[in-house]
Amino acid sequence: MAFSPKKNILGSTWEWVKSMNRRFWLLKYLVAAVLTLGVTLFSGDKTLLGYLDLRERERYIQTEIKRERTIYEQDSTRVSELKELGVGVEEIARERYLMHAPGEEVFIIKRPDSLAKE
Repeated sequence: MAFSPKKNILGSTWEWVKSMNRRFWLLKYLVAAVLTLGVTLFSGDKTLLGYLDLRERERYIQTEIKRERTIYEQDSTRVSELKELGVGVEEIARERYLMHAPGEEVFIIKRPDSLAKE
């Protein structure tokens, strides 16, 4: 008879649950729906937070694609101009890479820091 208080508590709790079920019959469906949505949206591999993170990442990648596309278009127009003219290759080789023709001397003149800032 040591278990009678526990049985009494469980019995009264069960009676309370049954009375709540009679009064609020939609409550069990609402609780089940909320639990189901909670589990599916906030736990597991594909969650709502993961989806929002992926959307933010997609927007970032799209902006990067737009930026890189403009750079690519600028570079491709520059390359096509260089192919058409042919003179631009020599100019770039001399200015950027300090190349020179055979038998030619190149003098590099550097400005002092005070003149370069002005």
